[in-house]
Amino acid sequence: LTPEEYSVMAKTKTGLSHCPAPATLGGFPIINIPAMKKEGMRLSLGCDGSSTNDGSNLLDSLRMAYLMQAFHSKSRGGSPSAYEMLKLATIGGAEILGRKDLGTLEPQKGADLFMLDTEKLELSGTLHDPANLPARIGTTGPVWLTMVNGKVIYRDGVLLGVNEKMLAEKAEIICKHVIRSKVQ
Repeated sequence: LTPEEYSVMAKTKTGLSHCPAPATLGGFPIINIPAMKKEGMRLSLGCDGSSTNDGSNLLDSLRMAYLMQAFHSKSRGGSPSAYEMLKLATIGGAEILGRKDLGTLEPQKGADLFMLDTEKLELSGTLHDPANLPARIGTTGPVWLTMVNGKVIYRDGVLLGVNEKMLAEKAEIICKHVIRSKVQ
């Protein structure tokens, strides 16, 4: 996007979901989030599809986007805080999707959340600032718990209600048939 297009997107209420991994892999410039926000653009954070991001991990996208913005902080007169980037991933995503029932933790909204295991050695000394922790410290591995609409769907490394081994085996068979057989 060009700076001239920022105001057009803002006026038309068009949202942009920033997917830093595919952008980096494609060699695209680092977007200017402060300038986009100043123009009134609606922004969120995403991870794109599996063919362009190599992992579909939104926490990894959060960390990567934060670091990309920090890289340009001197030339751009500042950058979003780690907490502001977390809000792009949560509130920003809900707003772009038109989901007023999501994005924040409050009564009458879907209880969609994740929890981190903060009793790990690598997080020692970081717990004084939990709002900035996911982006600034880089908690990109598996979370401890994931809840969707108030229902726990993932806990302690297990996707509940899903036979992951069987699903992974089926996915490999399909991948081998559809993709790998064509490449060889």
